[in-house]
Amino acid sequence: MHGAEIRDEEIIRPFDRPVHPEGDIAILKGNLAPNGSVVKKSGVEPTMLVHTGPAVVFDSEEEVCDFLLRKPAQPGSVLVVR
Repeated sequence: MHGAEIRDEEIIRPFDRPVHPEGDIAILKGNLAPNGSVVKKSGVEPTMLVHTGPAVVFDSEEEVCDFLLRKPAQPGSVLVVR
C-alpha cells in the first residue's frame, strides 16, 4: 500500500480474503447471450445463479420499464437486459 488507509475491509477487501475466491466477474454465454455477456457475481443473489423457467429478454432498460408499465412480470420468470 502507498500511504492509503483501509477503514473497512468489507468494502475494500485484502487479496487473501476476496468476496469470491475465483473472482467476482463471470462470463456468460448461451441462448440469452450468444455473443457473450459479463456479470458481476456480487450483484446477483445466490438464489438467482441458476434459473429454469421463462425469461423475457429486452435490449434496454427503457424497454423493461415500458413492459412493466403495461403488465406485471409473471411469477417465476426473469427479466433480462442485454
